Amino acid sequence: MLIISVNGVNAEDNSLSDLRFLVDESNDTVNLDRDYEFVQTDSEDGVFIDKDIKIYGNNHAINGLNSSTLLQVSNCNVYMENINFLNAGNSALKIIDSNIVIKNCTFINNNAMCGGAISFERNCNGVIDNSLFFNNSAYKGAAIMVNTGESNLNVSNSIFNNNAVPTNLVIENIDGEARLFSNDNILDNQMYYIEDNLFGYYSNISFVNVSYNDFKNQSFNIKKGDFYSFGLENKTISFEVCGDGLLINTTNTTNHVGVAAIDYAGLALGNYTLKVSYNTLSDTKEIMVRKDSNFSIAVEDIYFADDLIIYFNITENATGKGHFAIWYNDTAYDEIYDWKLPYYHPEPIFDGEFNLNDTKVIVPYLEVGNHLLSVSYSGDDCYKSKDIHQVFTVYPIDYNKTGMKTILNASDFEKYYGDNKRLELSLADENNNPLSNKIISINVNGIVYNKITDNSGKISMAINLNSGYYTFVASFKGDDVYLPAAEISTITIQPTIHSFGDMSMYLGDGSKYKVECKDNAGNTITDNAVEFNINGVKYYRSNFDESGYASLNINLAQGNYTITAINPVTGEMTSNLIEVLPLIKNNHDLVKFYKNDSQFSVQIDGILPIENNAVIFNINGVFYQRTADENGIAKLNINLAPGEYIITSEFNGCRVSNKITVLPILKAVNMKMSYRDGSTFNATLIDGNGSPLANTNVTFNINGVFYQRTTDEKGIARLNINLMKGEYIITSSYNGSNIANKITIV
Repeated sequence: MLIISVNGVNAEDNSLSDLRFLVDESNDTVNLDRDYEFVQTDSEDGVFIDKDIKIYGNNHAINGLNSSTLLQVSNCNVYMENINFLNAGNSALKIIDSNIVIKNCTFINNNAMCGGAISFERNCNGVIDNSLFFNNSAYKGAAIMVNTGESNLNVSNSIFNNNAVPTNLVIENIDGEARLFSNDNILDNQMYYIEDNLFGYYSNISFVNVSYNDFKNQSFNIKKGDFYSFGLENKTISFEVCGDGLLINTTNTTNHVGVAAIDYAGLALGNYTLKVSYNTLSDTKEIMVRKDSNFSIAVEDIYFADDLIIYFNITENATGKGHFAIWYNDTAYDEIYDWKLPYYHPEPIFDGEFNLNDTKVIVPYLEVGNHLLSVSYSGDDCYKSKDIHQVFTVYPIDYNKTGMKTILNASDFEKYYGDNKRLELSLADENNNPLSNKIISINVNGIVYNKITDNSGKISMAINLNSGYYTFVASFKGDDVYLPAAEISTITIQPTIHSFGDMSMYLGDGSKYKVECKDNAGNTITDNAVEFNINGVKYYRSNFDESGYASLNINLAQGNYTITAINPVTGEMTSNLIEVLPLIKNNHDLVKFYKNDSQFSVQIDGILPIENNAVIFNINGVFYQRTADENGIAKLNINLAPGEYIITSEFNGCRVSNKITVLPILKAVNMKMSYRDGSTFNATLIDGNGSPLANTNVTFNINGVFYQRTTDEKGIARLNINLMKGEYIITSSYNGSNIANKITIV
């Protein structure tokens, strides 16, 4: 064994870099005889350990000065004893895929986002004994964070005090419930642990003779499947409800999941403000006072092959949505009832919405066993939401009945569309003797067909369904001698016409719509004309490619279309949507002030390369050609007189039109005045952004006499009028913009 101590180094050699050098140079044991602390030249990642080692601290400290992780342990075995870990800035210890023993250590004033003192990440095994965790903090895991992975942690004879994570207070719904919760869930909310149900990772954690906050000498285990709430229990929450003044001012205590609630049903229907407070925390939310809905359900146990009927009743004028879900038994229902696993629910076997105007929901094809039914009403502006849970049983069809057992053979059935193959079933007794003249009921798509068995105990039935996948129930109800029997099976109708689905293309890109056709025996058709129908226009094509696909060239204008193809042998149809995209995009109407810098632009698409392509612009019959840049954008300067114009952009047969509005920059109104009454004719000038344009000359023309006046800070140019009685036309001009007005002098 090689033991290295620090006796031979200088007293100032106490940085984390020095400690790392010491660890790197040792074989398997390090003894400390001085304190170490972070300096500016140290890495904020701390001392990295990736080999098996024992570190004896001899009551010395490693101090991060609130700037650094202290030690990172990865993929190795480490023993630590009698070390003081202080003021870490990002966890004192980070343990990753490693085994560690920590004895007689203290962790004080360390902080991090996750795991203020210690963060266990991925798969770790840890032993912590006779250690102190005090005044550590984090967003999650004030003292310890056990992250995803399969880890084992044993904590014994240790003390946890005053380790803190943020506490949150939120109003969770509009029915008066507030939840107070911590970001930690163990050791009086000083440690973070959560199972990873998504990937099946669990940790086993045990505490022996541990003290925390005001709890002394506690021992308990956390194992797979345990759940620990983040809610803070038995805390007093203040509630204030305001409308026209303060209407409710009360308190309530949180339950085991940190939820406290008040009842404000006595208030009139309407909107109010709810404020909740706890110490320095508060939350405010707008709430609606609503009535309890008269929502109820009725459901009974059924026999296999029977439909489950969920009867429901609700207040007559209630609006909103109804929802139901069904789960098989054998899964834990606690998480559905009590939110015990808030991030995971088992997948229901049936899940859907129902219309509140109906009175029942019918659910077919349930297997034998116990089931959980959840039916919910979403609520509306007048009525509260409501959830109802009920367990029901699907019994075997011959449950609690006497007689000779029967065997109903109903195999899965498959055929091509249009094939005359028939569905065949047989009925026999328990000795496999055929039963003749018995009624077999077949329920397909909610329609029941009754067939009578022949002398061989068989029935057959023509299947004329569209292509697709169906479930059917075949049942024999039984009689005085024979017990009932039932089977759930499937019908698969293979399509005889197949396309590649909906289609999106650019105008004129040469795309084809293709279908493959087969006869009712599954053989590919290559010698018949396939009918295509686009918006009522029919096309016939018999040009099959080497893969057996018939195709139709799509030469449509931009827009959305529905295409239907018909198999020439079986008559089966398939329909798809075709979207023809324009080659010009990002064309927008333009509103600009006269002669400002605004340009009209379009972007071409669906062609490569996109640069250096010519785009034609047409304004009032005048054509302009512009070349697209490297981004496919073509721009046109707009130097038009004030007014409204239609601009058409054209590229490779694609045309799009937009409106251009040019706003005037000069404004004036007609004027009526008395002879020499001191009135001025005013013209207002604005710049290209619509702001007043000051200190700028405006030219006025009256009967061929020109005057120039300078605009003030409001952009107004004023001309004194000293004309004889009569009517005059005055023209105001600036930078090519001219407006004419009438002056009347009386």
